[in-house]
Amino acid sequence: MDFLSEIVIPPNETHLQVLRFVLFISLALFFPYMGATIGATMFSVYFNRKGRNSRGSIYYRFACDIMDKLIFSKGVGLGLGVVPVLSATFVYMQFMYETKSAVVGMMITASLLYYLGITLIYKYKANFDIEEVVDTLKAVINEDKEKKQIPEEIEEYEAGLKASKTTFGGWGLVCLMVASLFFVGGTSLITNPGEWAHASPLIYMFSVPVLINYCFFICAGLAFTGIAILFYFFGWNGGIKNRSDNYKIYVKRFAGSLAFYSIIILPVLFLSSFLTYHSHAFSASLFVIGALALIIILLTANFLYALIRNSEIKYSGAMFYLMIVSFSLISLKDVSAINAALKEQFEKVHLLAEEYQKKHNKIEVKDTGISGEDIFNAKCSACHKFDTKLVGPAYKDVLPKYNDNVKKLAAFVYNPVKVNPDFPPMPNQGLKPKEAEAVAQYILTKVKDYAK
Repeated sequence: MDFLSEIVIPPNETHLQVLRFVLFISLALFFPYMGATIGATMFSVYFNRKGRNSRGSIYYRFACDIMDKLIFSKGVGLGLGVVPVLSATFVYMQFMYETKSAVVGMMITASLLYYLGITLIYKYKANFDIEEVVDTLKAVINEDKEKKQIPEEIEEYEAGLKASKTTFGGWGLVCLMVASLFFVGGTSLITNPGEWAHASPLIYMFSVPVLINYCFFICAGLAFTGIAILFYFFGWNGGIKNRSDNYKIYVKRFAGSLAFYSIIILPVLFLSSFLTYHSHAFSASLFVIGALALIIILLTANFLYALIRNSEIKYSGAMFYLMIVSFSLISLKDVSAINAALKEQFEKVHLLAEEYQKKHNKIEVKDTGISGEDIFNAKCSACHKFDTKLVGPAYKDVLPKYNDNVKKLAAFVYNPVKVNPDFPPMPNQGLKPKEAEAVAQYILTKVKDYAK
């Protein structure tokens, strides 16, 4: 991946702070969206298969409603599902500058698979709308007394629609599940510097630490899916309309059970995930953030228990937003672990950033026929020397602050301002911009030669 060196530069400390914030926002957006998307697709595909022979069944209706309520437009899917992973990939590329590791490759693979999976899932969702159109057409035909049966072309088209919908949903779900394994693998590997040099992606993805974190990711997604169903089906804008009582009872029981059993397992997997961190990843902030996340998860479980026991659907909103907060804290925990684990890497990157800045701030002036030496002798030598104070300070005392930046020094020579109160202000020498650059280049070169 040599092309990456063309778009990635070593970040300095200020850039690292920005990158950490970008990573936190990316993960905080990605986790709840992808968790709900995987959960919604999983159960929509399951109930679609279960109710495929009867469009009027509770199962088919539920499969359709899950996609309608929990899966938004394709633009939202790409914005919350793919863009955050690409952002996290870019951040990891910056963090891992000039370090050989499979992390970036795993993240890029995850991004591609997420894009493919989301595309297939939206095709799957669109087929539900097409099936409703077909049903409407069949109903019109059945009402026509002159036509006794559905045309064969419509029956064949409907059969093909069922097959393609099953294919889109199934393969879309597979892509998302595999992409999540790559994503979790990359995020786990970056916190374990000892494995960077020799970890094989396919082998590392099935290591115990990655599988524990993957199970936690899926379990959190299923818990959020159940809570999101309760919230969007019964709490948001008055809940679903035009559905039978039996349907509502079934959905409430299913979503409540899904959320309850998932959230019971969640604290165990959450605590187990701490055991997967390398010792370098531990810090005081990691444990504080982890404790807060665990408290939020347990509080959500308490609300869920009250909802199931007392049928208080009003708690669905509180649970939904608490889960959003818990995902944000989990994201912050991951950023904290990465920040601690990469402490030595950041020191290395910081040195590379300083070297890069020095190298690229040094701007060579093209040969324009203007002699910097002549200008210096005519305009500057009366007041300045390289090692001795005259009217102005010695160059060896003031030039280091320009850090070999010709443009910066030339700007001062072109339009000087008073800087040091111990010396009189430098008068404007009436130089042209190119003359100022030429003399600045000469001065910087000569002061280096003088220092040798």
